[in-house]
Amino acid sequence: MKRAEQQRLGSALLAALLAPLPATGRVALVLHELGHAAAALGTGGRLRALNLGADGSGQTAISGGNPVLILALGPLIPMLSLALIGARLWRSPSPLAPYPAGLALVFQLRLVLDLLLHGLLRPGPQADSTRLATLWGLPAPLVGLALGLLGLLTLLPVAQALRPRPFSDR
Repeated sequence: MKRAEQQRLGSALLAALLAPLPATGRVALVLHELGHAAAALGTGGRLRALNLGADGSGQTAISGGNPVLILALGPLIPMLSLALIGARLWRSPSPLAPYPAGLALVFQLRLVLDLLLHGLLRPGPQADSTRLATLWGLPAPLVGLALGLLGLLTLLPVAQALRPRPFSDR
């Protein structure tokens, strides 16, 4: 295995170890709420306020827009964005690229973990999965599972970029 591949895999492993740490939760929360804001603006809504609670909760106040897309895309927009940025960085020949790529992966993994934890294991009344479930008339854990699986799918570009390349590609 070449040194560059070792660096990429080492950075990915470190990212997986750092993702569950509490400090990453605040950044993931901001990214999550910004995802709701982007989805609102993209569907014709207006951003009224973005509130971050000291307890790790967040709320994006919006008027207009498509509520289903705003709720569903809120967590998925930052995950997919980080996946695409990270995948591009993982493929970079720069010896420094694995470090920002690993950082992107830390927050992407944290967003996926939070989505699965809050959507599937303990959806609260204000959780995105609970609110979507109410709109769709489905059980909140089922919606949480669906969102969590979509979140896991956003890891595919990174997995593809981390895959060792055949000798002909090197």
